[in-house]
Amino acid sequence: PSVKSDPPPAITRYRDALARNLPWPHSSVAVPGGPGGAPYNPDWRGQFHLTLSFADGSNARQYAIQASLRPYRPNYMHFWQLKTYWHEGKVSYDDVEFHSFEDMETDPPVDASDCEADVRLVVDEMKRFK
Repeated sequence: PSVKSDPPPAITRYRDALARNLPWPHSSVAVPGGPGGAPYNPDWRGQFHLTLSFADGSNARQYAIQASLRPYRPNYMHFWQLKTYWHEGKVSYDDVEFHSFEDMETDPPVDASDCEADVRLVVDEMKRFK
């Protein structure tokens, strides 16, 4: 399995069903909001939401998943006390943080020498401070 090829096709099937007002891939019930088989639902972006929660995994794998899903602008949920969920089957809203796509989006690291001059000045100053 590949993080670049496995999640997006499954998610794309749901997006396409919503955009075309077709049944969900796992159901024969048409998507709410219009007649089945409409050529295109221009409001699909406002109706399609994706939320991720990472329990573990390397930073590289998490970044690869995030990058492959970037077109969908996923939000993120962070659970502070997973043990409570696993051992007691309970989720407390106090243990859950919700983060928007804009708050969580990251870019891969780049070599400081490839940065713009003002960024290199900050990096050089941080190195001197260290």
